[in-house]
Amino acid sequence: MMRAAHITKIWLLLLTICATFAEAQISWQVHGGMSTFRPHRSEIHLSQRGFAHVDASLIYYTQGDKLWSANNKAPRVGLRYAYFAFPDEAMGQAHGLNAFLSKDFYRSDVFRWYWQMGFGLGYLTQTYDEVSNPRQVAISSNLNVYADARMGVAWHLRQQELHLGFLGFHFSNAANMLPNSGMNFIGTYLGWSPKVKVNKPEMAPQMPSKRYELLVGLNAWARQASPERPHDFVSNGYIEFNRRMTPNYQLGLGVNLFYEGYEKVYDRWASDWGDGGHPSYAWHELLASGVYVNNEWMMDRFSVYLHFGAYTHGHWNTLTAYADYGQGPYEHQIAFIRSDIFHRLGFRYRLTEHLTYNLSMLTHFFKARYTEMGVALRL
Repeated sequence: MMRAAHITKIWLLLLTICATFAEAQISWQVHGGMSTFRPHRSEIHLSQRGFAHVDASLIYYTQGDKLWSANNKAPRVGLRYAYFAFPDEAMGQAHGLNAFLSKDFYRSDVFRWYWQMGFGLGYLTQTYDEVSNPRQVAISSNLNVYADARMGVAWHLRQQELHLGFLGFHFSNAANMLPNSGMNFIGTYLGWSPKVKVNKPEMAPQMPSKRYELLVGLNAWARQASPERPHDFVSNGYIEFNRRMTPNYQLGLGVNLFYEGYEKVYDRWASDWGDGGHPSYAWHELLASGVYVNNEWMMDRFSVYLHFGAYTHGHWNTLTAYADYGQGPYEHQIAFIRSDIFHRLGFRYRLTEHLTYNLSMLTHFFKARYTEMGVALRL
């Protein structure tokens, strides 16, 4: 009798948990797939054979009862763990953990066509080492950024869903340690999940009362200009004006002033290549400036933004070191910023009405330069 009572209590508890999950519209997914490594630089010589990966996700179906959810048409948010068994010993294996957002392009009684985008942390078991692992020139750190993008179709099979889709994922340390070419992969996946009845959003999208925003901010981090060299302090300040175009998207213009420690990088480079007679520069002599367009997707206090920018000053300073090899002086020349264009991908969180925190990565044509962390005042 006692055993039967315990079993009954356990079943009641499980039914209560399942009912709670159903009421809150919390579900799960499991996926398995095959992918290949896609080298994007000539110096990367890692295997492109296919390899297997698996992942499991916990997903929450938002109800549209909060403004950010209603403005984004009640998206799904989730947490995913993924494991990758790379085919090359130099690459090892990888573990990934990220948060993701998912929405449907199209939904019917038979199937739905959806996308997912996630961002988080990845751990690689094998990294670059000039002696023990010299072929792994793509990644030099165990802990990295892990980004994951998917597009798929889910067929409704009674109370279940069968998933089939394409994915791309990326590991990078955002240029915090060199070398850092990053690793890109593309592949397919097959998966399974319970079918969840999606409720209509409880609220309609609403444009915020404040449609204009002025930000004055400062970013800072430490950047390694070349392998085996010290990290130099870098920073940039900006003024940005934005206008909310839709309930979940704003467009803006900004100006940037960059300090990137190039007087220190130049001094080390000139000491290596010259005879010590090179000129010296103060920190303000190698500043750069630029203008950019801000594209920002809003989810209440949290947002994702992408900048497209152009340098207006200081992006092509040609610096020189002199050396005498016994046949007269010789000039070595270098220009540290060799691009007219810059980009920035980042996240913002509005801590208060007037204080914003951000984490981002500056790139030149999407080649990582350095990570940025900063704050901004909303005026």
